[in-house]
Amino acid sequence: MKTRNIITALFLLFIGNVAFAQENYLWPVEGKKAGESILYTPQSYIGKELNANNLIVATPLNTNILAPVDGTIVWFNYLLQSAMNYSTSYHRTPTDYPQDSLYFVESGEKDVQFINLEVGIETADKSTVYISGLRPSTLFKTGQKVQRGEVIGRGGYFYKKINEPCICISISKNKMVADPMTPFGLKTTFQEPNLERKTGFTKEEATVDYNIFVNALKEGFPGLYDYVSEAEFEQFTASIRESFGEMVNAFELEKALRTTISVLRDGHTALMNPAPNDNPKFSTIDFGIQGDSMVVTRAGLADTKYYGKRILTVDGIPCDSMKALVQPYLNFFDGFVESYPDFENLCQIGLWYCFFIQPETSNYDLLVEFADGETKIFKGGSYKTKNCFPRRPSWQNWYFTNQQEPINFHMISDTTAYLGIRDFDLNQVEVDQIKEYVAQMVSDSVTNLIIDLRNNGGGNEEMMAEIYSFIAQKPFRQEICRKVNKRGNFDFFRYSSNHIEGQEMFSDYTPAPDDDGFILDLSDEWMQPDSVVNYKGKVYLLANERSFSAAATFAGWVKSQNRGAIVGRETGSTYHQMKAVKFEDLILPNSKYIIHFPLVQTVMDTIVNERFPYGRGVLPDYEVKLVLDELSNPNDSVFNYTQQLIRDGRYIYYVEPEPETSNFEEDARPFQWWWAVIGVAAIGLVVGVLWKRKS
Repeated sequence: MKTRNIITALFLLFIGNVAFAQENYLWPVEGKKAGESILYTPQSYIGKELNANNLIVATPLNTNILAPVDGTIVWFNYLLQSAMNYSTSYHRTPTDYPQDSLYFVESGEKDVQFINLEVGIETADKSTVYISGLRPSTLFKTGQKVQRGEVIGRGGYFYKKINEPCICISISKNKMVADPMTPFGLKTTFQEPNLERKTGFTKEEATVDYNIFVNALKEGFPGLYDYVSEAEFEQFTASIRESFGEMVNAFELEKALRTTISVLRDGHTALMNPAPNDNPKFSTIDFGIQGDSMVVTRAGLADTKYYGKRILTVDGIPCDSMKALVQPYLNFFDGFVESYPDFENLCQIGLWYCFFIQPETSNYDLLVEFADGETKIFKGGSYKTKNCFPRRPSWQNWYFTNQQEPINFHMISDTTAYLGIRDFDLNQVEVDQIKEYVAQMVSDSVTNLIIDLRNNGGGNEEMMAEIYSFIAQKPFRQEICRKVNKRGNFDFFRYSSNHIEGQEMFSDYTPAPDDDGFILDLSDEWMQPDSVVNYKGKVYLLANERSFSAAATFAGWVKSQNRGAIVGRETGSTYHQMKAVKFEDLILPNSKYIIHFPLVQTVMDTIVNERFPYGRGVLPDYEVKLVLDELSNPNDSVFNYTQQLIRDGRYIYYVEPEPETSNFEEDARPFQWWWAVIGVAAIGLVVGVLWKRKS
C-alpha cells in the first residue's frame, strides 16, 4: 500500500512538473533555445541608457519569430524606437516590408531600417506580450486568435543604438510593466518599479513637488489659460503654497494636486497614484444635489425610508455652501461642460464631502437636518472586508448602460436598428463586424439607426473614424490643427517616466502665426464616406455626461454635419478642442505622485455660435435631464424617449444657415474688461493731447 502511494505521489509530482514546464512561454526565435543569444536583460545599460524592463535578443535577419503563447492579437503596428522609453507609432497598415519601407523613404523618414513591426498578444490571464523588431510575414488583424508556435513575423532591427538584428520582448499586466524573463523559465534581472512613498513631508519638500508640477504645466500643458485666466491661476497656486504647514501629510498634498487639476478643466489630466486608503470607511446614506436642493440619493438597508427625502443641512452646511465646498474636487470633465458636474453633484457629492471635507475624526458620521423638521445622526463605519456596504436603490443598471459588450447590435423592429458601442478601443475584427451590420441594414432598407454612445469613454480615433465613414454623407476631418507649447526638450523631462532629458519632439510643427507655441496644420486632411458600405437612413445618437473623448468627437461630427439627432445630455468632453495626445507621466521626486497630462491640444472646429458655444460639450437636440428617478428606474428613459421620437417622426429640426466665420482665438478667451478700460483711457489721452495742441 505504501509503495502504491509513493508511486502515485511520484506520478503526480511528475505530472505537476510537466504542467509547470508547459506553463513556460515558447522561446520566440525559431530554432533557438530559451535564453540563447540574449543581448540585454532588464536593468542593463545600452551605452549610458538604462534598459529598465525589456529582454532584447539577437536574431538572424528574416528568421521566423514565433508566438510564445496562445492569445489574441491586440496590437499590430509599425513603430520607431527613439529611446528605450519612447517610441513613435505609424498608422500605415503593415503589408509588404520592402513596399512599406519605400513608403517611409518617400515620406522623408531617415531611420527606415529601424522602423519595425510590433505585435501585441493578450494572454488568457490578461497579460500582454509585446515583441518588437519584426518585419511582417503573416498579416494579422487585431482581434484575431494566434496559437503558440505560430509565425508572427520575421527578425529585423529594433533600435538604432543596437546595430545588429534583434527583437525586443516586453510584458505588461494590469497596465503595469511585468517581468519578461520568468515566463520563459529564465533567472530574472527584472525589478519592480520602486514607487514607495513617504506619508509626510516638510513644507519645503511639498513646495518643491508642487512647484515642479505647476512649472511643468506652464511649460508643457497646451492651452493652460483656456478656461482660467493667468491671474486666476497664479492666485490659486499661490494660495495652495500658503496653505502648506511646516509638515504636510500625503493626503494634504494629494488634495492640493487634485484641486489644481480641477482648475485646468481638462478630463485627460489625472493623478495616477493617489495615496492608499488604509482605513476605508462608509456613510450609511448618500446624498446629492438636484437643482437647488439636497436629497438622500441612496441609503443602507436600515434607512431606505429616507430615500428621496429633502435635506436642509448636512453637518450644519446648507446646499449652496456644500456645493461650493466640494466643487474644487470635481474632475474628469472639460471646459465649461455642465452635464458632468451635474452628474457628480447628484451622484458623488456626499462621497466627496466625507472623503475630502469632513475632519478625519468624524468617521463619516453625518448630522442631517431634513426639510420636514426631523434631525438624525447617521453613523458611519469602517470596512472590515473588501465588500461594499449595500445601499438601496441600486444604480447598477443605469451605471452600466451600454457597458456589457464591446458591440451590441440588434433589430428593434423591421425599420429600426440599435448599435451600442461600449468604447472605441475596438479591434479590426469588431469594426469589420459593425460594417457587416451596416451593410445588412442597407440591404434590408432599415430607415432608423440608434447609435448608443452613453458611458462611452472614447478610445482609438482611427477605429472611430472608420465607423463614422459607414454613416457619413460628406467628407469629414478629424482635426483642423494640433498645438504644442514647444517642440520638445522640456525641462520637466528630468522628472519624466516616459521621456528623456534633451528629447526633441514635434519636429514637424511650425511656429504659430501669433507666436503662441507651434502648430501642425491638418486642415487639408479629409476623410471620405465609405464607398462600399454607407447607411443613408436617419441616425439617432444617444449621449450623456459620460460620453468622453472620441465619443464626443463622433457626436460632434453627427451634429455639425446634420447627420443625425443627438438625444440625451451634453457630452463630458468639449466639442471645439481637446487635449488628448502625447501624454507626459511626471513623477514628483519627494512624494512619488505621478501626474498624467497631455502635451498636445487638438482643435476640431473654430466656429463658435449658439449651437456650439465655446467650452461646452456636444449639446443634445432632444434633452433628457438627469433626475434621481433615472438612476434606479429599470426603464431606460433616454432610449424610450428616442423610440417615441421615431414613432412621432421627429428628427433634426435645425436648418443650416449661410456659412459663417469666426476667429477661434478671440472667441475662445473670455472678455477681459481691463482691455476696454485701457482702450478708453488711451483714446481719452490722445483726444486730450490733440485738444491741448489745438489750444
